[in-house]
Amino acid sequence: DRWINAKDHIQDYTVSPDGTRAMFGARGEIFTVPAKHGNTRNITSTPNANEKHSTFSPNAQWIAYVSDVSGEDELYFQKVNSTDAPTRLTSDGDRYKYQPLWSPDSKKLAWSDKSGRVFWIDVATKNKTLIVQGRRGDIRDYSWSPDSKFLAYSNNNDSFISQVWIYSLGENRTRVVTTAEFDDFSPIWDPQ
Repeated sequence: DRWINAKDHIQDYTVSPDGTRAMFGARGEIFTVPAKHGNTRNITSTPNANEKHSTFSPNAQWIAYVSDVSGEDELYFQKVNSTDAPTRLTSDGDRYKYQPLWSPDSKKLAWSDKSGRVFWIDVATKNKTLIVQGRRGDIRDYSWSPDSKFLAYSNNNDSFISQVWIYSLGENRTRVVTTAEFDDFSPIWDPQ
């Protein structure tokens, strides 16, 4: 047994929307650090698990992350300053999960996995919806519309040309919005 400084093993980081804290993933744990004064907090404290891909909700009230504490990669969320146990949102655990992305209204999360699928979940009800099964490779460039009603992403077609698609949560359907003449990817919504 030995002490290892987590600061030398940072895997990911983010800053809270209100700028008061930063969050770091290091050595399988998630820590928050104050911008000015206060203590560093170990949010997860699970030495038997690997937590990663942590992110603050836009309202700065919640964090979401991926953990293998169950033995498989699952999505969890919890209150930022709570000592309550985190809430497990998924239980499929069949694929490596990538970075979750909060909707602007802080009520939904989107994520993708190693098999090229993109999902969204309603945090309150835990209802999970498959948006797309990628045709060729992973999909990792998805973004929420400012009103949290649409999700844009890119997906390769059969000719390996990347096109941008928009998914409507209300209609539960997707439509392509770019041509197959050139690669289009990394869609971002206008904030208005």
